[in-house]
Amino acid sequence: MGQFVVLKTIAFLFITFESQFSRGFKTVVTALSPKRGFERFKERPCRGCGRCVRACAFLSEYGTPKEILELGEKEPEKLLRIAYHCSLCGLCTAICKDGCDPPRDFLNLRRNAVVAENADLTPYKAVLSYEALGVSRPFTWAHLPSGCRTLFFPGCGISGTRPEKVIAIWNYLRKGEPSTGIVLDCCTKPSHDLGRQEVFERAFGELYSWIIKMAIEKIVVACPNCFKVFSQYGTGLEVVSIYEIMAEDHEVKPMQMDGSRYLHHPCATRFEAEVQKAAAALLARSGASLNPGAQKGKQTLCCGEGGAVEAVCANYPHAWRKAIALRKKEQEAITYCSGCASRVGSSDGPSHILDLYFNKESRDARSSRWPMTYVNRLILKRRVKKLSEVAVTRQRHVVMGKTLWQRIVGWILDRRNPS
Repeated sequence: MGQFVVLKTIAFLFITFESQFSRGFKTVVTALSPKRGFERFKERPCRGCGRCVRACAFLSEYGTPKEILELGEKEPEKLLRIAYHCSLCGLCTAICKDGCDPPRDFLNLRRNAVVAENADLTPYKAVLSYEALGVSRPFTWAHLPSGCRTLFFPGCGISGTRPEKVIAIWNYLRKGEPSTGIVLDCCTKPSHDLGRQEVFERAFGELYSWIIKMAIEKIVVACPNCFKVFSQYGTGLEVVSIYEIMAEDHEVKPMQMDGSRYLHHPCATRFEAEVQKAAAALLARSGASLNPGAQKGKQTLCCGEGGAVEAVCANYPHAWRKAIALRKKEQEAITYCSGCASRVGSSDGPSHILDLYFNKESRDARSSRWPMTYVNRLILKRRVKKLSEVAVTRQRHVVMGKTLWQRIVGWILDRRNPS
């Protein structure tokens, strides 16, 4: 109990100091060229049909991508603000019959704004601090048994909300492939989506390079966002979701449920039909019935977390969740993303697919919330570190921004462990 209190205190101090003393996210506002970031509009120009506008709260306020570009040519500063109000969820891309991809262009605008020191990222201090802790020494750990060729990468969310599931899934994978390793780390998608491409490439690139150096061939992920990042940037790696593996194994049995459930597909797997199919199969295996008309697949709605929009505009996330409520009606929602589960999932029952599986006791189906999520990640790392088998291990510390707390932690730890 004493160790638990110490760990909880350490986590609280990390969060508090990071929130109170973070600096360096704000940059100077300078001139912005609206033409940069929208170059590809010329390849597949928006004709302004309005189909995407009718489906999106964000576009319903600002108009079609064509109208937004025209507005940007007149008011470039407003265009930058608009770029950070898009959830980057891809619904408009799925709807467009002409092949337009507005989220790609809004993301390019964000990247150009960051490079030009034109973006004020102060409102995102909380999410960037969360990410910075995720790639720091206290929270990262890699454990690669001898002959390891497959890695389990659970991601930050599951590790914090459902640490017992992480251990259970890793043990499950090791029954089939004993040399399966595990990496407790962050894919740094927040920086990617905020346009901090150089920071993202440095952080994720270091992780990816090390994985390749270790001759890893396959990555098994539990987080849809990690799935998207590794699929896009993990060249040469086979990326598969744990849900696909579990769906193919009919020996994996869930807790049983009755009644109808609304399966919410995360934005990150909007175009991943196999992952969606696997999630639906795992839910159906529990005995719950799915309303086929409510499962939209490519036209799934954002839970409100996408693009970190909630930090600058709460109206759009609220509108997304209201739209989801209309879709699911009286059904309880269940998903396979920890972020979506906390926002649209059931409040008094299973909200994540993994809540149905690997349950030794009824309490295993419950999830943790802040600040226990940080404590859980520290304890999870400690449990993995205590394994006595021969393995390649490492922890890393990536400075994600010019924050006072990150510099202090890095300075202290570097002097304790110069290597």
